[in-house]
Amino acid sequence: MRKTSESLTLPGFLSAETHAPATAWLWKLVFTVVTLSAGFKGGEVTPLFFIGAALGNSLAWWLDAPVDLFAGISMIALFAAATRTPVASVIMGMELLGWKIGLPLALCTLIAVKLAGSHSIYPKPADL
Repeated sequence: MRKTSESLTLPGFLSAETHAPATAWLWKLVFTVVTLSAGFKGGEVTPLFFIGAALGNSLAWWLDAPVDLFAGISMIALFAAATRTPVASVIMGMELLGWKIGLPLALCTLIAVKLAGSHSIYPKPADL
């Protein structure tokens, strides 16, 4: 049974029963960019998790793959790429999703970080 609007939450995207709209991640990205660009501070981490999980959910339904696996890996990989914290993100992902997912999680996270280049949502700390 496919749920749509009732479970469009971060935990809902990790459920195989939730089928996210294909553009849910894009709309969340647009609204987050507009909000942060308007000068509001904070609110980067949870939207990154939401965008990654929604994208993974949509890709899993499109590819007929395990929804929880794709949503979980996408959530962590997108966060790692945006924050430039691959090691901490993989450890956090294994804590959240289980240690058995470590290898595919690490691989996807490293690919995402490489694709992101040197960009980060956080400024570089000043040299001391």
